Amino acid sequence: MNCRISAITSAMLLVVQIAPANAETAYTFQDGNKLYEFCTSKNDGKLAICIGYVEGAADALEGFRSMQGMPQCVRNGVTGRQLIDVAIRYWRDHPERRDYAAATSVISAVSDAFCPENPTAQ
Repeated sequence: MNCRISAITSAMLLVVQIAPANAETAYTFQDGNKLYEFCTSKNDGKLAICIGYVEGAADALEGFRSMQGMPQCVRNGVTGRQLIDVAIRYWRDHPERRDYAAATSVISAVSDAFCPENPTAQ
């Protein structure tokens, strides 16, 4: 079972890594515009979708990094709400990228904010 989950995670992250090169034409289940709408909504159902998506993308990033022997990005104690705030800030700062795949945007936002090799991460 762990092997299957690792394979699925690897495949998903491969697609996410390829997406920025083809971000305007790549097929995606969610784009940043839709997820931004959900993450900034007052509707509990939309917020639930947002937190599940954002935490899932962050978990996939960490799983991929772990399999590659890379250090953890998101430090212990960071909450789902913090991850959402980081994603919202990313979309507000880069509205020209909201039409890109949502997973790509979330992973970029989390990486920019938390990954040790990123000079802006803290």
